[in-house]
Amino acid sequence: MKKMTTVMGAVLLAGGVLAACSDADTTKSEETPENQEVKQAADPAVESEQNTENETPESVEEDTESEAAVDEVEAKGIYNGMADVHTVEINVDGEDRAFQINPEGEEVKKFDALEEGSEVTFVYKTEGEQMTITQVKAVEPKQAVENETEEGTENEVAVDEVEATGIYNGMADLHTVELNVDGEDRAFQINPEGEEVKKFDALEEGSEVTFVYKTEGEQMTITQVK
Repeated sequence: MKKMTTVMGAVLLAGGVLAACSDADTTKSEETPENQEVKQAADPAVESEQNTENETPESVEEDTESEAAVDEVEAKGIYNGMADVHTVEINVDGEDRAFQINPEGEEVKKFDALEEGSEVTFVYKTEGEQMTITQVKAVEPKQAVENETEEGTENEVAVDEVEATGIYNGMADLHTVELNVDGEDRAFQINPEGEEVKKFDALEEGSEVTFVYKTEGEQMTITQVK
């Protein structure tokens, strides 16, 4: 009797194990490929890895080019000369600056042909503390720059010139005349070798005279007697 009970217990135990295995197989079979894909898509780590794989070399290169383009700046300055085969000095906004160039590129040829004092428009990029010229866009010869400066100076002088009328009091010396303008005696400088001194020599004291003068600091100089 005891032996039969033992045998029946073993049979029941084996049946339970088989049933458990059957349930496990059923659960495993329910995980279809579709379910696995949904689970994988919901995993943030998997999604991040997929996004990284989708970043092609072309998109990475475009981002790099955009960053480089932001660093490039167009500027204009006066060329002071070359410090060495790969460094040029340009005065930009009143400040002398050193720029690097490619000693084997087209830019170095353009700077070699430039005369010091010429105006140049260029593009450069900044990497740390180093500024490198990537393109020379336009060049204006030194003579043209000097002509523009002279024209600007003449215009400034013309703005400072004033026409006035006064009473001639006489000459204080060979290059100074005294005129009463608006009730005030004033001393004006003249060119002792110019036409103005001859006109004042011919004037009688007390005569009324119309003239043009310019002011430089505290000195008033007659440029024309009308």
